[in-house]
Amino acid sequence: MNYIQAMKLLDNGELNGIYVLSGEEIFLIDRFVELFKENIVSKDFFDMNYIEYDFSKIDLQKLKIDCETAPFFSNKRLIIVNDVNLSKNGISIYKNFFEEMYDYIDKIPNTTVLLFVMKGSLAFRGKFYKQISILGHNIELVRFNEIELFKFIKKRFVSKNIEVRDIVLKYIIDRIGYLDSSREKNLYDVENEVNKLLNSFSKDVLDFKDVDEILIDKFENSIFKLLDMISKKDYKNSIKILVELKKSGEDSFSTFYMIVRYIRNLLGVKVLKLKQKHIDYISKELKISNYECKKLYSVCDGFSIKTLCDYIDLTYSVESDIKTKNRDIDLLLELLISKMSLGGASFE
Repeated sequence: MNYIQAMKLLDNGELNGIYVLSGEEIFLIDRFVELFKENIVSKDFFDMNYIEYDFSKIDLQKLKIDCETAPFFSNKRLIIVNDVNLSKNGISIYKNFFEEMYDYIDKIPNTTVLLFVMKGSLAFRGKFYKQISILGHNIELVRFNEIELFKFIKKRFVSKNIEVRDIVLKYIIDRIGYLDSSREKNLYDVENEVNKLLNSFSKDVLDFKDVDEILIDKFENSIFKLLDMISKKDYKNSIKILVELKKSGEDSFSTFYMIVRYIRNLLGVKVLKLKQKHIDYISKELKISNYECKKLYSVCDGFSIKTLCDYIDLTYSVESDIKTKNRDIDLLLELLISKMSLGGASFE
């Protein structure tokens, strides 16, 4: 069962028995947990009819007793078990628990809703999963595709009576970068960026200019400026940007890996541009946002393919030193910038 089907279930269904929430989209899982609480347990007697377990400390016999306890002045009671390990390995490790639970599922009273929650990945589709599918519901909450994300964001603007053209909404999606798999953005990031727009905008119609003024990613802009300074062999200003990033509280490891990511993408854009590929094609091929692709496309002529390959080799050397020699990341970053902009530093 996907996100849309689960929403319909909550809106229309008579909830009872066992449900499993699993998937990598933690925002959706957290949202559904709250929806289960709102739809099942009366506010007046919430504490009497709500129990929460940590899977690592669970006592199956106590769980069964709680499942069979009648609700207090309510039609239902809700029991949530957090961090259930429903991976293939987890089901093997906790074999006894899942085997006993397998036999117990059809005995859960209609007055109880038991919710298993696993964040980060989908439940393994084995024997236990199939039993849940027959006697309960497996709700899989994965990353949104472009259409789902579009509807998710548009709904928020509609609720605030802000008009946004579809082309501007697509631009917002591009700017946020959720669909760019290499950026590891989640729906919490999307929600934060959309809230910036909603909280900072007071007109009736949102346009491109408004988006650019509000959605300023200072960190990514600084990384981009850093690469621009490096392309100009401007060592002084390159180091200045690096120091400013450190002072602003940016994590040095995040800075390093963002530099690595930009260099890799820059090389990809450079190669495909030389093959006379269109920006839209390059963006899809490299799985990066059109917005970022345009930025890289506009500056890639300042780097040769050999230079970018040399930069990648340098970053591999830094990564190796971080992992094997436990060297100071701040010093390694300075040496990296020095080597890239001047060609005169060593990692030895």
